[in-house]
Amino acid sequence: MNRTELEVVTSLGDALPVRWLDDAALETALRAELDRFELDADAVLGALREGDRYRCIAQGPDVLIERPRATQGGQPRQATFFWHDTTTDRIALAMNAATMPDLWMEAEPTPAGLRSLWKALRGDASPAPPRTFRFFMGPLQERDYMDLENALTLSPFTEGLPLRLGTAANLRANDEVVHSIFQTLYGRATLTTVLMEQVFGDDSGAYGVLEYAPKTAASVVEAWNAKYDTSWPLDVPVDVLPSLSGNLVWSLERIEALLEKEPRLELVTLGALLIDGPGPGAGGTQEAEAFFRRHQRSKDAAVRAQVGALAFNFGLGALIDQMIEQEADEDVRAYLREVAATV
Repeated sequence: MNRTELEVVTSLGDALPVRWLDDAALETALRAELDRFELDADAVLGALREGDRYRCIAQGPDVLIERPRATQGGQPRQATFFWHDTTTDRIALAMNAATMPDLWMEAEPTPAGLRSLWKALRGDASPAPPRTFRFFMGPLQERDYMDLENALTLSPFTEGLPLRLGTAANLRANDEVVHSIFQTLYGRATLTTVLMEQVFGDDSGAYGVLEYAPKTAASVVEAWNAKYDTSWPLDVPVDVLPSLSGNLVWSLERIEALLEKEPRLELVTLGALLIDGPGPGAGGTQEAEAFFRRHQRSKDAAVRAQVGALAFNFGLGALIDQMIEQEADEDVRAYLREVAATV
């Protein structure tokens, strides 16, 4: 980045506002923020500066934390930071001091570039209509689910205290389905996590429902999906990704692809849950029927039987009758007849 480009970039400082500080002041600011997250500042900064590739050039706008956590000193604000990538001569926006380069959003070192970064993080003043993404998070027992709640509560990428903590004693005693609600700090997405007990025999599982305004950091999300084998839509806010780092993120499309390659009745159950399980964005009978019809001719007899059993839950008698007519396996046909008799 030459002097002229840097002057153009710094001219935007008052508008964002960005604090263009010298190296010593930025070092102090970075360490202070890392201390809030109880991270080893020497290790984090050493990793970022290895090979002299990255240089922190500015402390960006603070983001307001509406429900601050005591674990972060009750601080109501969290600073963003701008870094210069010396190998690409581009500027990157980091959500906070703890954000590693996997999640940096890059742009050209121009006022338009900086504006695009802030838009990618926070969105437009008049965002597009919200979208909903439902996804499987993995087999979890209640103790594992409580660990998940704790991790989301303490994450530097979520909005302080949760909107709802499903395992809290006063809620757990009354809820048929345990569910918690969190909000991400930067993209303001709402994440509902649902624990489904004994959904696979004695085993439990969890799925998530993300409600979000679409953002413009597709390249970051695409690289994250490739590296961590997740199925995030490319327009999700970037702060969603680290909030659920380490958990499965399987979309309905991914589950159906697995059903084609390795038919298993558990995957049919998962698909039905993602379509119509409790929580925002449930699809209902029409979407469920379309899903069942896509798999009613599975090569696996157990999958076909499970399709019929779940179709019964939706009152899809005509579909079950059709499956009986086309079923070659006598045991499955007898089972489907029993199911049909109770519809």
